[in-house]
Amino acid sequence: MADQEHENASESSKSDKSEDYDPRLDFFSDRFDPLLALAKRNLKAPDISAKKYDNLAFYESAANKEKNPQQGQQSSKKKQAMDVEVRRKWLPHQMPIRAEAAVPRKTVFSRMETMKGPLALLRTCRDERLQIKVFTRNQKGIRGYCIGYLAAFDKHWNLALEEVFEFWTRPKKRKVPALDSAEMMEEPRKRVRPPRIKITPHETDKKLENCTRNVGQFLMKGEHVALISVVRDSSNKG
Repeated sequence: MADQEHENASESSKSDKSEDYDPRLDFFSDRFDPLLALAKRNLKAPDISAKKYDNLAFYESAANKEKNPQQGQQSSKKKQAMDVEVRRKWLPHQMPIRAEAAVPRKTVFSRMETMKGPLALLRTCRDERLQIKVFTRNQKGIRGYCIGYLAAFDKHWNLALEEVFEFWTRPKKRKVPALDSAEMMEEPRKRVRPPRIKITPHETDKKLENCTRNVGQFLMKGEHVALISVVRDSSNKG
C-alpha cells in the first residue's frame, strides 16, 4: 500500500514538471520564442553576464565575425572606404579659374582724389579748409553768392558746403510767398522751419531788397554755379 502511494506521488510530480515546462521559453530549445521570453516575467537568462545587443541584426553580425574574422576585416575596410570624401577627378582644363581682384567701387570721395584741372583747386580748398565764394545764377542772370567751406564736390560742380552765409536780392512784391513769410511759418504742418532771413533795403533799386541768411549745411546743384573764387580774408563775408 505504501509503495503504491509513493509511485502515485512521483507520477504527480512528473506531471507537474511537464506542465510547467514550455519549450518556447527554453533558451536551448529549437522552439525557443524570444518575443514570448521578453513578455514573460521573472524569466532568468542562463548567463546574466552575456553581452547584450540592441537587435538581432547586431547579434547576427557579431556571430558572423566570430565565425569568420576575415569577413569582419573586409566590412571594416568597406566602411573606411565609404568614409573617404568623394572627389571628382577634374581635368586640367576643367579646373576653376582664379578670378581677378575685384575693382574697388568708385564713390564721390574716391573720385575727388583723382580730379585734375580746375577741380583740383576745389580739392585744395577742401583739404586746407579755405573759404570759397560761389556766385549763383537764376533764369535771368546772377542771383547772389554764398560764402562757406567746401565739404565735397563732383565733376558736375555739385557742391556740399558748410557754415554758409548766403546773400541775394529779390523783388519786394512776389506772387509766391517766401519761405520766411508769416503764412508759411504759422502753418502747423510745417515742422521743419527754414533759417531766418535778414532783410535790408537795396542801395539803388527800391523795388528790390537784400536778403542774408546763415545755413549750417548747404547742397548746391552744379547748374546754379556761375563762378567760384577763393576767399583769402576769412573775416570778410561781404
